[in-house]
Amino acid sequence: MRDLKKIFILDDEEEILELLARILGNQYTVFTKSNTEGIEKDLLEFKPDVIMIDHFMGDTTSKEVLSQALSTFPDVPVILHSAHEDIEKLSLETKVAGFIRKPSGIREIREKVAEVLDK
Repeated sequence: MRDLKKIFILDDEEEILELLARILGNQYTVFTKSNTEGIEKDLLEFKPDVIMIDHFMGDTTSKEVLSQALSTFPDVPVILHSAHEDIEKLSLETKVAGFIRKPSGIREIREKVAEVLDK
């Protein structure tokens, strides 16, 4: 059996996490998290191939989480996943590998993850 690539998904909405896990779970090993508590430990244990982060995480923004994630795994690509109207601008400012606008379709999500992993 082949080793599946690993995706770490961070979003404060449980429904979104469940949906993304269902969409991506057949092709990848998925780890979901709904808060930032202990994120560095989780990243170190899971060792993701890609990280998907919601821009707004309660009182925290993706910029804060990104600095933590990238200090732990500087070479792991990050996908910003958000309904924020300026997501494209945010993705350029934070230098993430890509972005997915909420709401998004199954095909768009799968294609973006595959594209980022193929880089």
